[in-house]
Amino acid sequence: MSSIRKRSNLRSLHAALVASTLSACGGSGAQDATTGGGGAGAMASNGTTAGSGGGASTSSSSTASGVGGSSAPTGSGGAGGSGGSPNGGPADGEPSGWAASTACGPKGTTGGGDGQRVKATTIAELETYLKAEEPLVIELSGTFAGDPIHVRSDNKTLVGDGHALITGTLTLKERKNIIIQNLEINANDGSGNALDGIEISGSECVWVDHVEIFDAADGNLDVVRQSSYVTVSWSKFHYTANAGDAAHKFSSLVGSGDGVAADAGRLKVTFHHNWWGDGVTERMPRTRYGDIHVYNNYYNAPGNNYCVGAGFNARLLIENNHFENVKDPHLFYNAEPTAQIVATGNKYVNTTGKMDAGQGASFVPEYSYGLDAAEDVKRIVMEGAGPH
Repeated sequence: MSSIRKRSNLRSLHAALVASTLSACGGSGAQDATTGGGGAGAMASNGTTAGSGGGASTSSSSTASGVGGSSAPTGSGGAGGSGGSPNGGPADGEPSGWAASTACGPKGTTGGGDGQRVKATTIAELETYLKAEEPLVIELSGTFAGDPIHVRSDNKTLVGDGHALITGTLTLKERKNIIIQNLEINANDGSGNALDGIEISGSECVWVDHVEIFDAADGNLDVVRQSSYVTVSWSKFHYTANAGDAAHKFSSLVGSGDGVAADAGRLKVTFHHNWWGDGVTERMPRTRYGDIHVYNNYYNAPGNNYCVGAGFNARLLIENNHFENVKDPHLFYNAEPTAQIVATGNKYVNTTGKMDAGQGASFVPEYSYGLDAAEDVKRIVMEGAGPH
């Protein structure tokens, strides 16, 4: 099943949730670089390989395959894997990636599942539903201001009508089985507080899908403090002239510090089909400790410092992304010797700087997923990311 078909079905799902009262709402082909069967080093546009551990290069247009400590797997049921079509993976309306893990239950992350569907049009209604003990699917319509808005109970789905807006911060602390879909979040509420757009802290089994988050004074979306089994998909991150902190346009942090030893074995996060765009300077994402899968994302953030940063004890699998007009597509943050990167199938257009890889074989995902070709990523992500 194609990714376009997946998006169509997701839009249908969103519309069905609110239908009772609400109206739901490419670049040229790349030149293939030589396939690497292992070894650390990034492929430059002229077909030469950068030095061990990555090293600097400049790319006008290239696709690098098999760059990293070993050739990367595509996952059972994914592209080239067993039991799936080239764009296979879990059924529509369900997460792919770590949020689909059976550690979250036999069906992965389900949020409110088959629970009662309720409608929130005021902040008071929303806060009441967010602390209810029973599973709920909460349909949002209108504008909701909170500093922050807390999800205070488990087993919740928050789904917007395609126009729903949160101004401020949405916070998950020690929560489980949460889905957030189809929302716009203006994370600069004017308070001057250094808060995230979405903060996922000490939580597990979380799926963030088809959201747009911008202008946070801290991170647009951060995953910290032993959170795990998180998927962030089909979402857009950017900053405007109204950014909460013009010097801190750092979008997505995974892991809050090298010394947080309790994060070991946690921070399992998937980012797929997301768009990091205008104004983002760093952290797309910046990682520590976890097994982080970054695939089929589109990067176009001119003037950035770096895109994907692998930090202390992080293992990254970076597959079939499209990097355009950016510096340092992926690097070992501060030359971190404990980090591992496998990077394969990525497309680099007008990029400069580091494409670090190696220092280990990263990890093999334990879930099924489908990979889109890197040459298709720009088009399908620009068409599909964000609320619908």
